[in-house]
Amino acid sequence: MTDTGQVCHYLEAAPADIEGTCKWSSGLAYDDNISGTETAIGTGRKNTTLILSVDINAPAARACMVGYNAGGTKTDWFLPSRDELDQLYKKRVFIDDLHATYFYWSSTQGINNFAEMWNFENGILYLDKKDSMYFVRAIRAF
Repeated sequence: MTDTGQVCHYLEAAPADIEGTCKWSSGLAYDDNISGTETAIGTGRKNTTLILSVDINAPAARACMVGYNAGGTKTDWFLPSRDELDQLYKKRVFIDDLHATYFYWSSTQGINNFAEMWNFENGILYLDKKDSMYFVRAIRAF
């Protein structure tokens, strides 16, 4: 069950990365604490909404939830939580254009000015400053 109460059985990765790299937060919100972000599968959509409620211009979250529509057919994309991103890593050989040497943002905050990101080359979770530039792959739950 997702944070919105919807019972979902699958996660779908967007067909491509968001174009280019982006920051986790906008210039004015690097030090903002976004309390309540979680790590579990089913929490990415809530995390993305929380991020945008504090930082309406947060590039990674905004690119997934506001700026991405996968060809206009689906509009319920979000920035994956840490555990959702881990599933992308584990299933990376089945996902088109998921780059094995890239670092990808999750929607999970670490501490105030750090967020969690995943190294898809070695499968290691890192914390980095929210103003660092990394890749983003939107997902959806259904």
